[in-house]
Amino acid sequence: TAITFIAYPEALNCQNQPEYCIYGGSIVFQMQIVIQSVLSNQESLFPSEFNLHQNHPNPFNPITLIGYDIPEDGFVNITIYDMMGKIVKTLVNTTQSAGFNSIYWNATNDRNESISAGLYIYRIEAIGFKQSRKMMLLK
Repeated sequence: TAITFIAYPEALNCQNQPEYCIYGGSIVFQMQIVIQSVLSNQESLFPSEFNLHQNHPNPFNPITLIGYDIPEDGFVNITIYDMMGKIVKTLVNTTQSAGFNSIYWNATNDRNESISAGLYIYRIEAIGFKQSRKMMLLK
C-alpha cells in the first residue's frame, strides 16, 4: 500500500523544528507501507505430521480435489489405482517443499482418457510415509 503525503509550509513550525521546515511551495512524497503479520504459533505455517485427506467432493463427477500435508521437504508420489490394483493415473511424482498441498484429478488416466465410473484408491508415498484412501467416481 502506498500513501501520499502533502506537506504545506504553513503547517510546519520552522522556528522550533528547522530540520522539518519546507522553504517555498508544498512538497509531495509517497511512502510504501508494508504490513507483516506475526503468528503466535509459527508451527501452523507447516504441518506437524503427514496426512492424506479425503478427496472432496466424494463421490465426484467430473473433478475432485485431493489434499495432503507433508511436514518436511522430500520426494512425494500420489497415484490413483483401480480396485484390481492397476495404476490408473500418477498425479504427483516429484520433490516438494513442506506444506499443506492439494491437487485436482479430472477422472482421466495417464493417457488423458476418461475412465469409467467406479471405486478407486489413491495413495501417497512420501519420505517413508504411506497412506491410502478410497474415492468414488459417478457418471
